[in-house]
Amino acid sequence: MKSSKFVTLLGLVGMTFGMASCGGNTSSVEGSAAGNTSDPGSSVVAKTEIVVGSPSGQKTWVETKVNEFLREQHLDTKYTVSMYELGEGDVNSKVTDWTAGPDIYAYASDQTLGLVGKGALAKVPEAYANAMKTALGNEAMGAAKVGTSYYGYPYAGDNGYFLYYNKSIFTDTTKLEKLTDVVSVCQASNLKLSYKLADTFFSTGLMFSFGARYNVELSADAKSIEAITADFNTEKGVKAIKAMKDIINNTGIDTTKEGQKAPTVANGLGACVDGGWNASNYKEALGDDYGCCKLPTVTVGSETVNLGSFLGYKLYGVNPSRTGTTTEKLSDLHKLANFLISKDVQEKRFDDLTIVPTNAEVKAMTKVQNTPHVKALADQSAFAVAQTIVPGHVWDETSNPYASLLANPTATDEEIQGYANSYNTAVQTL
Repeated sequence: MKSSKFVTLLGLVGMTFGMASCGGNTSSVEGSAAGNTSDPGSSVVAKTEIVVGSPSGQKTWVETKVNEFLREQHLDTKYTVSMYELGEGDVNSKVTDWTAGPDIYAYASDQTLGLVGKGALAKVPEAYANAMKTALGNEAMGAAKVGTSYYGYPYAGDNGYFLYYNKSIFTDTTKLEKLTDVVSVCQASNLKLSYKLADTFFSTGLMFSFGARYNVELSADAKSIEAITADFNTEKGVKAIKAMKDIINNTGIDTTKEGQKAPTVANGLGACVDGGWNASNYKEALGDDYGCCKLPTVTVGSETVNLGSFLGYKLYGVNPSRTGTTTEKLSDLHKLANFLISKDVQEKRFDDLTIVPTNAEVKAMTKVQNTPHVKALADQSAFAVAQTIVPGHVWDETSNPYASLLANPTATDEEIQGYANSYNTAVQTL
């Protein structure tokens, strides 16, 4: 997921938070970075603060779990908790000073390399890493790995997208196979399809549809990108841009960021491309009419392919720059992160928020396997590119072909080739 509401970190050190704290504790944050010592004349020992960054939709839930952990570990007399909203996809760009950043936070798997380079991710202790390999498997743990070390705690396997649809509109599910059919069914009810290509998370996924890819080579220490190669300037990329052109010019498709909403009649939508993180919201909005499936196919010339997408993970990271590298607090933060990805917590997260788990035992549960958006993600995964180390310019909206086509929706084949060349150059630029 690429964006979320963000509350600035300015003033995290040396000021009092007006945020929720565990157990109703009202101790000031002042002095917490220096050890939070108590007033010599007082018998009350000030608590050390734990600052937690969380996406808005999970903030209250995560706060509850953090406080539960502190009570169970008898650490609630030692720590107080401050929460603020921070999108998993925003941490690399929004947090500019990690010494004043969150102690623990959620982030998307494509953020890992940049966060490691900024000193914002502590290495996962070997014992926790080994336990996670067994409990989560190599695929999920690959999202946390840079070089030979692990830097995060994968908690969600739903950072991908698919098609949500209104069952009352799509009474014939065979009409979900082709993009043209999806649009026709929506238009028959004076509705539209929402496909948020204005967001590069979605438009880049479309660029993968005909097989174009990038390849990232890391430096010897695996902490930076050494080189990037790509083939978006070939016929594979050109066909993807032609498909994008057709979509932009289709009056039955809303490609704006604002148009992405639950596919209800009230919202003017019959279907919507969106991610697993919104499953609970869409289910609530649609009720018995809630449906989802993989993305449909598109045809350019004589070639028909399934629309491509990204598929990544979300993880918890521990920030050593704020805490220090050898402190007791750092050890407690790793314990907290490990708790947040434990089997019981993952099952509870799924029950409450329908977030796709990473724990193998929880994923195998019948209630998880029978959940529509879990199946949709699994079906779409065959056409998805792993969102691990992503070239930075992939997220640049100005260099994405969508921006060029929006400005020139009648682009010629020659101009489209030019867009493909420019995009390929941008993706390969370090």
